[in-house]
Amino acid sequence: IYKYLIFFELFLTLFNDILAMIIKPGSISDLRNSKYYKTHSAYYSEAFKITPYFIKNNYLNREIQWKICKYCKEIKPLRTHHCSLCGVCVIKMDHHCPWINNCIGQNNQRYFLLFLFHSFC
Repeated sequence: IYKYLIFFELFLTLFNDILAMIIKPGSISDLRNSKYYKTHSAYYSEAFKITPYFIKNNYLNREIQWKICKYCKEIKPLRTHHCSLCGVCVIKMDHHCPWINNCIGQNNQRYFLLFLFHSFC
């Protein structure tokens, strides 16, 4: 029975490794092209007015400290960082992993952590 458990762990390790490699980490352009953003684009165009480095949110009547990326010239939401190797701003970026040759971000962080867990088990 141990032979099957080892094979199953190896399968889960490789499966999560491949998913972490294939799935995009989640960039600002992916967010802009999403179905949610397209259905609520009228809200975003009225609520946010661009000022030099901050976004004025008229809906909440206060300034939110979202910055504009100096490389991409895009609005950076909170916890978004620019990856110099990938050339994009990644939402909830953890790091750029050389093992999978991809950034670890919002969309593939779960699979990367599962890959690490199964590889050390």
